[in-house]
Order: sequence, then structure tokens, then C-alpha cells
Amino acid sequence: KEKPVLDGCPKDEIVIPKLTPAGFTVPVAKDNSNGIKTFSVDPANFDPSVVPKTGLTVTYSAVDFNNNNADDCKIKIRIKDDTVPKITCPKSFIYKLSSNESTSIPYTGHEATATAGGTVTYEPKTLDVTGSDIGSHRVVTATATYKDDNKASCKFMVVIEAEKCQDWALATPRNGKKECKRNAGSNGWDCTLTCDSNKFFYNGENTENTENTENTNTLQTEMTFSCNDKAHESKAAYHLTNQYTYTASTDIPTTEDCVKYYNSVFVTKLKASAVKATASCQGLFNEADLRVELIENLTSILLILDAKMVMLNFTMKIPGSDSLRDSRYTTCMNGVKSKTRYVVAGFKHMESIPAQGSCPGLNTDEDNVNENPVYNGFFCPPGLKLNKVKDNNLCCKCCRLELGGT
Repeated sequence: KEKPVLDGCPKDEIVIPKLTPAGFTVPVAKDNSNGIKTFSVDPANFDPSVVPKTGLTVTYSAVDFNNNNADDCKIKIRIKDDTVPKITCPKSFIYKLSSNESTSIPYTGHEATATAGGTVTYEPKTLDVTGSDIGSHRVVTATATYKDDNKASCKFMVVIEAEKCQDWALATPRNGKKECKRNAGSNGWDCTLTCDSNKFFYNGENTENTENTENTNTLQTEMTFSCNDKAHESKAAYHLTNQYTYTASTDIPTTEDCVKYYNSVFVTKLKASAVKATASCQGLFNEADLRVELIENLTSILLILDAKMVMLNFTMKIPGSDSLRDSRYTTCMNGVKSKTRYVVAGFKHMESIPAQGSCPGLNTDEDNVNENPVYNGFFCPPGLKLNKVKDNNLCCKCCRLELGGT
């Protein structure tokens, strides 16, 4: 009277990807009399090695020769859902801090929306910030997870700013100190930023004052003020790089001797031109420090043999001087580069180069003087950067009051 047993019946649901057979082992019917009259499966002829078209429940049954029925073995087969879920993140938003203490930014009101049936989580789980985070942003990842571990993610940004009228939000200057006090109307702050001894702000001052009220938020909390050594700065020089074109009456020999000869004559004439330009500029402005000089190692010539031409490249400079206004540099060099009486007076002798040996003479005129110089402006040597402070062009390694600079 003992009923048979279906041995090896899977207890859990079988989940398979699409186009994949169930792949389970068929249960074995056992009976104490060692006799099984019928062993059947529903649906009929189901084979675990065949790919099912849809999810289904397979039932195995067994009957012994005494007509005892085994408990059915029901195997639920489900095809894994591979539908890509959808998730939509909120727009990035600004969160304003009213305190420099640690704060947890809530996602309430900025939740992601996803297809029904999913669980939405956020990374980081909580967004903890302090006053030191103002001006920065955080990226939040929202993930929707569904049955069969299908997932979809999106990202949004949270920008951290300070509320208006927050004295703590103004950073203490590097190499300096900050002092803030409530204003007379008790609706804002008056802050004084002071550099340490022998340190200076971008504008050359040692102290900066800023006022801030609830209505006029002039407190520049996005700035990082720097106090730096003034000694690291020097006045920028003014450079003029130009090009003259000369023609020869006969072919120019391809010899090093001609190159050396022309270059030597050009250097001599350009130095004389610099002396004359210096005299003109000093006489015009009555400035003894206003000097025009030739940068000799930047003087070069290029022979264009087929056209019987020689191209002269040279650079003049006015050295930087603390006693000179920047307008003096530009006006003087404009005289050097333009077709004015200063050029005629200073560069007339540049029109021709006499012949020597096999090197033919060279000639030019004002039409061959480049009206648009290759470079014309303030210049700093390698390793220094040009930095304009009010009306002064300075060269520095670490310029004063660089925003976020080092």
C-alpha cells in the first residue's frame, strides 16, 4: 500500500534565459515493490533538453502496480525577463548651505522615476557635505533594480553653494587672515582680508575690504584669495619681431661666407637703428629708462635663391622698467614699426647692403617692410607668465591673487 516516490524532483523554480533549454535531470520513479506501472509527464513528450517557447509548469506522475499514485512532481519553468527597464533622473540642482557644519542633502523632491516594479537606490546613499564643499559638485547615481536582476542607471549632479550673506563662505586668504563683523544694519557682513607681512594681493594691495548684505550679495564666495611675494614679479619687456625683404641684382652664391657677411652687416645696422630709435623715444617722452635694444641671438636671415631674395628676421625689445607706464612701450614701438618720421629717421640706412666679394648688394624699400609684425606686445621669458595688473604687465611664476592658484 506504500505509494511510489519521484526522486530528484527540483524544489525551486527554474529560471532560464531565452532560447535556452531547461536542462534539469528528469526525476526517477521508485517503488518498494520495484514495480512502476506508469510514468508520465505533462505536457506530453516534454524534453528538458529542448528549448521551451514560453514559461510553463511540467508535471511528472507515477503509478505502481497496486495503483498507488506518487505525489506529483511539479516543476515551474520561467523564462528570464531581459527587458531593459527605464529610469529617469531628476535635473541637476543647486543646494545652498546656510551653515558650514556637516549637512546631509536629502533627495526628497529630486527622486528618480522608473518603470513600475523596480526598487530605486542612490549612490552615495546619503550626500554629506560641509562648508568646505562650496563651489564643488557631487555626482549621484540612481539605479533601478528589477526581478531577474535587470538594472538601469542614470546620473544627476548636485552643486553646493552658500546661501546669501554667509561670512563663513568667504575663504581665508592663503598667507593671510580674515576678519568679519556684522554691519551697522545687522543685515550683512563687513569683511577685511589682510595679507601677512611682505605679501600682497593681485592688485598690489595688502588689504581687501568687502561688504555683503542680504539684498546685495557682493561677498565673492567663489574666490580663493592668494597673498604672494611681490618680489616674484618683474615688469614685462616689450618685443617687436619683424621681417624685411631684400632683393639682389644677381644670383646669391650658396656660401656660408655670404650668410655671415649679410648677418654681420644687418646686426650692425640694427644696433645703430636701436640707438636712433632710443634717442627718438627718449626725446619724445623725456624718459631716460626708455631704451630700444636689439636681441642679437634672434636675428637671422633666410636666402631665397630662386627669387634672388634675402629675408631678414629680427626682434627689438624695450626692457621692463618700474618707472615706465605701459603706454610708453606701445607708443615707442609703434613708432619703430610704422611708416612715420621716426622710422625714416631711424631706419633709412637699412635700405641697402653694399656688395662684398662674390656677395651681391641688397636693396629694399618701405614697401618691403612688414606692416604687420610677426609679434608685437609684452613678453615674458620661459618659466614666467604674463599677468596684467591694472595698467601694468608683469612677469611672475606665481601671480598675486590667482583664483585657486598655488
